[in-house]
Order: sequence, then structure tokens, then C-alpha cells
Amino acid sequence: MSDNWFVQHPEVMRYILKHEQAAALIGSECDIQDEMIAVPVEDRMIHWEGRPFCDSVECPCHDDAELIAEHLLQPQTAGLLTLDEAASLYYGKQL
Repeated sequence: MSDNWFVQHPEVMRYILKHEQAAALIGSECDIQDEMIAVPVEDRMIHWEGRPFCDSVECPCHDDAELIAEHLLQPQTAGLLTLDEAASLYYGKQL
């Protein structure tokens, strides 16, 4: 008996091939396939609304007084963040 899982389950391979063929047919019929291009992303996004501080302490985000007040001091004063949570957020260690 073969150790190859796909050989042991040919119905899965037929299912995959059927959908790949359908996707190719749809792409060729709709001329969408020619319009789709890949856009490589070279740099990861390190700042956005949900992540105001990055993990690089040299970054200007760590010196921005308004950002610190809005995302660290005010929530901590309001009891929404603990000191440890604020530190994790500041050093870009939040989940």
C-alpha cells in the first residue's frame, strides 16, 4: 500500500482538479486572468490605528507626545490599561 495520502484518497485529487479546471475556465472566459497582477510587498506595515507603536525604539512614534497621551496615558488614567499593558503597547509587543 502506498504511503501517499493522495493516492489513498483519489476522490480528493479529483475534487481539487475539478475546481482548478473550473477556475481556469472562468478566468479565461471572463478575461479576468489577464487583468490580475501580483503586487509584492517588500516592507511590512508597522504603524496603523490598531498598532500605533512599533518595536523599534529609534522610531519617531516613541517620541510623539500626542500619540503617547492618546494611546497610553489617557487609557491608563481611565483604568483601561495597566502599566504593564501600556509598556507592552509602547514597545510594540502587543498582540
